Order: sequence, then structure tokens, then C-alpha cells
Amino acid sequence: MDSIDTPPTQAISESASSAPTDKRSWMQGPLPEIIGYVGGALVASAGLNFVAQSWEKWSFVTRLSVIGTAMVILYAAAGTVIGIAGGRSALQSPERANRRRLTAVLMALGAVLVGALTAVILDNQGWMDFDDTTWWIVLPGVLALMAAVAGTWLAPGTVSTLAVAGTSAWTGVAITMKVAQDRPAWWVPVLITAFGAVWLAAAPRLLRAPELCESLGMAWLLLFLGPAALADLTDPSMGATDDQVVAVWVSRGLLTALALIALTLFARGASWAWAVGGVIAAVMAAMAFAGQALGWVAALLVAGVVLLACSGLLLALRRRSDRAPTA
Repeated sequence: MDSIDTPPTQAISESASSAPTDKRSWMQGPLPEIIGYVGGALVASAGLNFVAQSWEKWSFVTRLSVIGTAMVILYAAAGTVIGIAGGRSALQSPERANRRRLTAVLMALGAVLVGALTAVILDNQGWMDFDDTTWWIVLPGVLALMAAVAGTWLAPGTVSTLAVAGTSAWTGVAITMKVAQDRPAWWVPVLITAFGAVWLAAAPRLLRAPELCESLGMAWLLLFLGPAALADLTDPSMGATDDQVVAVWVSRGLLTALALIALTLFARGASWAWAVGGVIAAVMAAMAFAGQALGWVAALLVAGVVLLACSGLLLALRRRSDRAPTA
């Protein structure tokens, strides 16, 4: 009867006041972690600036010692965090998310130092000569990629995915430099596209955050193909050779194909990353072809028309999806 006679507002206020509250709950949130990462980034930035100012004065042994020591400290710290968490399997639980992220950060930085240490050793041996590119330049990126992949196995997530993407790009650029050294310039966009296609096909299935993987792959392709495709061949100051002209047209063709494939995949149910990448690729391709044929003012107009067309296409797809019967 007491509960019936108690006014509703009083009951609500009493239940709210009796609810357990933890004034320190903010300490369990992301704030301490964010502050820690920002502080670590500032310390790392200071260290990198110090190294950059003194690097040329250091001997090979000093360089090796500095990078090697930092790498060992990072991996030892990652191992300590994994051990405290209770091992790799325990690290995957939601309750250990903060320790998993910390492990991923330590492993990602360690992967970069693995590649840097390898590069220093090869450079000391005279095997990192970019004027006379050899296959040795691929080794730092490959070893860094292997270390980054190990990080995704131990601590999967966004950070480890970014580490694999970065080291993959490192390896891909090194291989492209070597293969394209004595071959026509159009090999470069073809190889870049091949690496991007492999990433888009494999990464979303093997790594966490599939949409992040797809976004990175699209961004990588647009970053490399865009500038080449938009090169103004009518500009006499460019002084493009016949080989470079072919490379520009190959880049334009690949960019157009990328736009068509990406928008088609999105229409068939792929993620938003394909829609964004496809629209940007379509705009770049339209500007490239229109700028070559009609001038860059007309290219802007054509790009605007393409954007409107893409917008209409996406709206039509949305309406079609809304009208589709749901189970």
C-alpha cells in the first residue's frame, strides 16, 4: 500500500537518489586513455625532432642502438600488457578493450621501427641506393608489414588495420619503384592499381573494420591515380614525353574503370566506402577528360554535372531500397 500511496514524482526522485552513483566513473571512460595517447604523441614528437637534428652526426652504431633500443622497449611493453591482460585470448574480451588498443599502438610503432632498423642496416651496406634501385629496398617494407600483421593477430582493431595499410603502401611503393625503373612510365599506375585491387579484395575479409579497409584502399588508389590523370598535357611547360603521355591516359582509363566498378558494387549492396570512392573517381575522370578536350572551366562544369548525376543515382538507389519488401 505504501507504494500506491506514494506520489509518482516522489517515487521517481527517491529511486533516482537511491540509484548507485560512482563519482569516479569518468576514470573508466576513454578520457585517461586519450590524454595518455596525446602525451605519448608529444613525447614521441620531441624525440623524433631530436633524432632528426642529430641524425647526420651519429655513427652507424649509434643509429642502430637508438632504433634497436626503442624497438625492444616497445615490444617488451606490448608483451607486458598482454601478460597482465592474461594472454592473447583474454585480450580479445570487451573488458580488455583499452589494453588491446594499447597493445595495437605499441605493436604498430614497433613495426615501423622494424622497417627503420632494416633500412639503416641496408643503407650502411650501400644497398639502399635509390638512384640505382635494387630489390633490397623492398625488404624494410616487407619486414615492417610482417610485424604489422603480427600486431593484427595479437590485437585486432582499427589501429592494427591502419598499421597494415601503411606498411602495405610502403612495400607497394618500393616494389613499384623497382619494377618501373627500367620500364615504361605506364607501368606505375598499373602496378598501383594492382596493389590497390589486392588490398580491396583481401583486407576487408582478413582484418577488423572492413569499411575502414575499403576506405583506405579507395583513398590509396585515388591518391596515386588522381594527380597523374589530372595532368594537363596541353601545358607546354610540362614537357611530357610520349611515354608520360601514355601513362596519363592509362591513369585516366583506370580511374574511369574504378568509378564504374565502385558504383556498380555499391548498387549491389557494398558499403558506403565504394559510393564515396566511386563518386570521387568519377569526378576526377570527368575533369581529366573534359579538361583535356574543352578546357578546365568546362571541366568544372562537367564535374558538377557528374556530381548531380551521381546524386540522382544514389537517391534512386535509396528509393528502390526503401520500396523493397522487408522480411
